[in-house]
Amino acid sequence: MKSVRSTKSASFVSAKHNPFVVQRTAALDFDFQNASVGSKPELLKRFESRYSVSAILGRRGSGKTTLLKELQQDFRNRDQDSEFILIPREKELQQAMIDKTVDASQNRRIVLVDGIERLSSWQRQSMIIKCRTGPGFIATLHRRGLCWLPVLIHCKTSPVLLRNLLQKLDLDRPEIVSAALPLWSQKRGNIRLVMRELYDQYSAGNFASF
Repeated sequence: MKSVRSTKSASFVSAKHNPFVVQRTAALDFDFQNASVGSKPELLKRFESRYSVSAILGRRGSGKTTLLKELQQDFRNRDQDSEFILIPREKELQQAMIDKTVDASQNRRIVLVDGIERLSSWQRQSMIIKCRTGPGFIATLHRRGLCWLPVLIHCKTSPVLLRNLLQKLDLDRPEIVSAALPLWSQKRGNIRLVMRELYDQYSAGNFASF
């Protein structure tokens, strides 16, 4: 395929031709390079031995949800019943998801909860207490102090991690890397926002097509 020279006046790139489309970036595996636990087997061993009720801690865009979904698949591969639950932003829908979480735990399923910080302090603590006797409870947290859950793993990002992810996407080209690295600082390490900005820049024709 011919390469198109990158210029400020380059034509708009459609979504289906944009290599930063969310289906690609969201499919990236969790990278343990900057995490407090160095590998998936080590993480699972820690969960089983000490932290059956625990938190995945990290800033927005640090890979917490990605890791949570990977853990669900790992549990399924080991024939362990599990359920991924996303707490909605809408207050009127939250109680139904709390009930679903508790029900899953009481039916001996490991529950993996994303968005627990959207609940009130009372709702969080009540749900955790009811799930403590279940086979496992893991929730994502942006910062310590919102729940009294022990930290299973602390997720972080770095410029090196960003470059590794670009390499996995076959996008570690000089012009893309030079645009991506400043974005990491601007977006406070939020890889998701970096990828979204790179998507917009690619759509605008700021990079050479391939």
